Amino acid sequence: MKRNLKTGLYLLLALCYVALLLSGCSSTPANSPAPDNSPAPVNNNTSDESKYPTPENPLELRITSPFPEIIDIGVGYNETVRMINENSGGALIAKVYYDGTLLAFEDTFQGISTGVADIGWFAPANVDSNLPLTRVFSMTYDYVPGDIFKQRQCILEAYNTIPELHEELAKYNLAFIDVQTCAPCIVATNKTSVTTLDDMRGLQINTIGIATDYFSSLGAAAVTLSAGDYYLSMERGVIDGMYDGITTFMTFQMIPLVNHVLVFGAENPNDVAALNGMSTCPNPTLVNLDTWNKLSPDQQRIVKEAFAYGIEKLTMDIYDKDTKTAVESLMERGTTFTYLTGEDIQPWLDAQAPVLQRWIDNTTSLGYPAQDIYDAVGRIYASAR
Repeated sequence: MKRNLKTGLYLLLALCYVALLLSGCSSTPANSPAPDNSPAPVNNNTSDESKYPTPENPLELRITSPFPEIIDIGVGYNETVRMINENSGGALIAKVYYDGTLLAFEDTFQGISTGVADIGWFAPANVDSNLPLTRVFSMTYDYVPGDIFKQRQCILEAYNTIPELHEELAKYNLAFIDVQTCAPCIVATNKTSVTTLDDMRGLQINTIGIATDYFSSLGAAAVTLSAGDYYLSMERGVIDGMYDGITTFMTFQMIPLVNHVLVFGAENPNDVAALNGMSTCPNPTLVNLDTWNKLSPDQQRIVKEAFAYGIEKLTMDIYDKDTKTAVESLMERGTTFTYLTGEDIQPWLDAQAPVLQRWIDNTTSLGYPAQDIYDAVGRIYASAR
């Protein structure tokens, strides 16, 4: 009897062992966390399609925008979302969170980096200290294309040919998708006309990022205001003017407040698309790198093509028309335009050279070939003339 019982126990244990093998040892220990059913980060060189999102196991892409849906970037992003959802066959479910409902404007960089949002519109000037190399686009040059479509192609070429730009983003778990570019910055003032360097002294000028260093070096009091304070601050004389893209003044209904405009270059003053400048502030769309690596190469292509279309064909097309309308509206109301061309720009570049050199020295000390990258971007801009 004991022998039969012992034999039965051995048989029972053997059956349990076989069952465990057949189950693939997939049981979860009692104290372990629940399994994550979302697609895991993968190497995009693999051909194992089962690791990528599918219509049965889709991936939500949370896109953050600090602006309302009704402005240019909202129009572009809405079409982008439609294209992603349709062209991915339901494997990707993109959704935009407008008006900072997912991430506040100042939290965008950190939020995309940590995965609170997957993708988002981003203003590099807000995190200059985190992305010193990306400042290269905000540096002064003797020529920055006024045609924003040419300017966008210049920035894309820079990202296609300068690997360090991607390396800097990757340090923060970010990757570049596309870029919205803006009209080059001008100086717009209310009561005081600015035509020379000396005219800048003592003025309260609103700007952002590295440009605050520029204008401080010229003797101006450079401040940074939130967008909601632009109109009242200029109307009440809290600031004398702003250094920004000219379209900003129409977007925030400030045209009646702008009496003087200083343009840093104009190939043809009668052609508003040719109002070039010496600096600008392109705004890239970035993606969380972990999210990006969850997508198959084909899904990555779908996302990039959708953003390229939404940004260039809709967002920038609206922005371009608004830029022309802003210039025409200012001219119609009698705003004075001063154009610095040729040698007239050189004193402004010379005055800001120490700020540029500090950036080159500081960025070089971080291990980046800053001078070479600055020169490369300058050549790309010059080739767009």
